[in-house]
Amino acid sequence: MRLLILLGSAILALHGAENDCHTPLDIPCSTIQYEMSQWEALSLPRISHYSSAWTVAVRSDGSWASTAEMATASLFRIVREQTLVTGMYLAPTDEVLRIDHRHRTISHRPPIIWHDRPHRRAKDGDAICATGILHAGTDFHLTGDAMVAGMPVKKWERGDGIFWHEEYDLAPGLDCTVLRHADVRRNWLLLPTVITRMEATSVGLGAPKSKLFTIPADYQEVKDPREDSLRAFVARNHRSRQ
Repeated sequence: MRLLILLGSAILALHGAENDCHTPLDIPCSTIQYEMSQWEALSLPRISHYSSAWTVAVRSDGSWASTAEMATASLFRIVREQTLVTGMYLAPTDEVLRIDHRHRTISHRPPIIWHDRPHRRAKDGDAICATGILHAGTDFHLTGDAMVAGMPVKKWERGDGIFWHEEYDLAPGLDCTVLRHADVRRNWLLLPTVITRMEATSVGLGAPKSKLFTIPADYQEVKDPREDSLRAFVARNHRSRQ
């Protein structure tokens, strides 16, 4: 019995030590692995399937890194595209990196859009993620509690009950990070035209592994292919508010 108590104390101490790692915005350091699958049947016989798996890491200085492997395929056809890309924000240098491992290229640019830099998803004290869900829409309603990858989540849903339904499961303990998302769209025959499911398969608290922030030294430097469109988007939004 004493051994069990000691083991329990050690586990609690380790868990507490992991939780001591927070960003300057007081967001817990973490490493989250996700999987996503989406089927589209907007017009028969054109049926497409998109899948991806990615890892998101957040470290104590506010830097984040996201590495995703994505594949696209059509029914009765082989995979026509597969990519492995890392996106990264480095707080010490205040820059955004994009690393294309397939083409062995790397780009550096300054932050352009608001979510390039670390940001809070929910207000302090939001235990049900009522402010966190606003990033997805204002017409969601709270439907209950669940567990995803060992983390407690709040379930928020919307839809008409016939043609579409959407759900977000947000983790209050991780600044209302999305740990599960499901979306189903149906046509007038009530046949599904889009089915999307994304879910965290693993959540690790504490400082992420340094290899997740590895920057290749031998990749070719190129311009971020999204930079011009991001600047145009921000400029349009700025003009619309004037």
